[in-house]
Amino acid sequence: RLRGVAAKVSTHRSLRSRGCSRIEYGAVRVAAALCGISLVARYLRNPNPHITVRLLRAFGATIGERTTFKGAITIDNISQDRESAGDFSHLQLGSNCYVGEEVFFDLARPITFGDNVVIAARASFITHADCKSCSFVSSVARTVE
Repeated sequence: RLRGVAAKVSTHRSLRSRGCSRIEYGAVRVAAALCGISLVARYLRNPNPHITVRLLRAFGATIGERTTFKGAITIDNISQDRESAGDFSHLQLGSNCYVGEEVFFDLARPITFGDNVVIAARASFITHADCKSCSFVSSVARTVE
């Protein structure tokens, strides 16, 4: 009997969580329509991880099935660089990927990952065309193929 009650409580919590996620997703979409895509980028620095993939897709990113984000991500150069797309379309992740906490994506140019990729927490992906003008960055930056 207790198992049945526990299952009902768990189901209720899950439905309530999905309902809140829908409301939060809608609120972010409306705010983005009013204030621009930079608001979405700021939101993703402290997001509800249940709606991260939906938001990224809604603003142009290609994200495969079963790809998850643990939490906060930072997206930079959405529109500031001459090669920026003005949305998240420069971000492409395949299926069954995992993105850890506090990953940095510089979307001045495209970033593409295949299927079954794990990105560790605090990894940075820098594409900015003139990043080599900084002596520190040029000493540690490398192209991964």
